[in-house]
Amino acid sequence: GLSTVMLAQDSTPLPRAPRGEMPSGLKRTTRFIGKTLSAPVHPLVDGVASGGGLAGGVGVSVPLREPWQARLKALYSVREYWVVEAYARHEGRRATAEAYGRARDMPQVAFYGLGPASVEDDRTNFAMREDVAGVLASYRLAPLITVHGRAEQMWTAVGPGRAANRASIDQLFSDTVAPGIATESRFGRLEGAMQVDVPASVGESLFQGFRSRATYVRWVDHELDRYNFSRVEVEAQQRIAVGIPRHRLTLHGWVSTAWADGPNRVPFYLQRTLGGRGQLRTVHEDFIGTDGSSASLRGYDTFRFRGRHLLLAQAEYRIPIWTVFDATVFYDAGKVTDDRADLNLSRLRSNYGFSLSIMRGSSTAARMDVGLGGEGARWYLSVKAR
Repeated sequence: GLSTVMLAQDSTPLPRAPRGEMPSGLKRTTRFIGKTLSAPVHPLVDGVASGGGLAGGVGVSVPLREPWQARLKALYSVREYWVVEAYARHEGRRATAEAYGRARDMPQVAFYGLGPASVEDDRTNFAMREDVAGVLASYRLAPLITVHGRAEQMWTAVGPGRAANRASIDQLFSDTVAPGIATESRFGRLEGAMQVDVPASVGESLFQGFRSRATYVRWVDHELDRYNFSRVEVEAQQRIAVGIPRHRLTLHGWVSTAWADGPNRVPFYLQRTLGGRGQLRTVHEDFIGTDGSSASLRGYDTFRFRGRHLLLAQAEYRIPIWTVFDATVFYDAGKVTDDRADLNLSRLRSNYGFSLSIMRGSSTAARMDVGLGGEGARWYLSVKAR
């Protein structure tokens, strides 16, 4: 499959030894692209949502006096996904605050069923319209600790999928199996998080940066009062130098668990997923991920496994190849469960693979992953948007 999404922001920058000289033609091309993308009105190649295919559009950077900034974007994808999004942000020395809005239409989101027993042959699709307005803020409590908060309203409409070559969700599943089929509602969301960022040691020393985040989210169904639930997530990433210049090992882990109030249920479209290139996340809801990637199980399709509880563990080894090109080899293992007590290391789904990245300094500008050993070979292209 091909999915283009915004990559998770790289963790603490890793000091890198000088690379070889970039060919002059590639250098001129890079400068031209950079100049084009830094214009107030510029073209965009990005993703509307994971699994939505390649999207193109326009971005607008609104000229404001520092420390204010505002941006707008509009994108349309080859799979008829579209998004219009805008935000205004204030960035201070220790605090940031932002107001945002987004309208997004996703006509063919993949759905295989809920829980660990879902079957690849049961793939269906559903359509989801999502309108979001909210505010978020962060404050650096200490040099290594930042707290985050978010308040949001989301209007959702879920219905039959519009992919001509796939069955629609209502043809194989009912509301009993997939709570929230064919419903419209308005959700309130309150979120709080604490993040710890330990910077890399100087040079090629063993410790090359650590990042972790603990998050609590409360969802309230304001219209139907059927889907009130809470979620707790913990995610961490550790980078380790291995004694060879610019080589590094990255370890990543993620645990997520959700529970509904009394007779309420967690709607299927708001449950977390494993597989492929990401989640149906909200505005600026990033994923720490591995070393320049927001992928989970890369040997499976996007959204392949979906459930209230999940566990993911990943290891990735980066190897510089030539000038701006790096390669990695990786191993992913994880699962979704119906019962929180099953969040352990037994019966994990796993895969392995490799990737090729184009680097911009210590950050990943573009990357192609090839996953093997899951349900067949899968490949994913990612581009880091401006």
